[in-house]
Amino acid sequence: MGQSITLQVNISGIPNPSVQWSLNEAVIEKSPKISIETTDVFSMLTVKNATLEDTGVYSVTAENVVGKAQAEFDVAIRGKSLNTLQSSKEFKIIFT
Repeated sequence: MGQSITLQVNISGIPNPSVQWSLNEAVIEKSPKISIETTDVFSMLTVKNATLEDTGVYSVTAENVVGKAQAEFDVAIRGKSLNTLQSSKEFKIIFT
């Protein structure tokens, strides 16, 4: 506990997709504890000073007019250790 969680996915799409992060299906908003950085090529979520309440399934969804893609990260905080099981996924939403 007290460590930071950083999750990052590569994203690309034409037009640029909108990106939304969630924890256990609840949308995550930026706050003093949570930062979200999204560029044309990646999106990164950082949770500072993680506690047991930050345990769960994090998902990121990228969507544009062409389609939608999603990746999930199973984050477990046990005592002083942090385990992240991720399905590393690169989003490719391309307008044709």
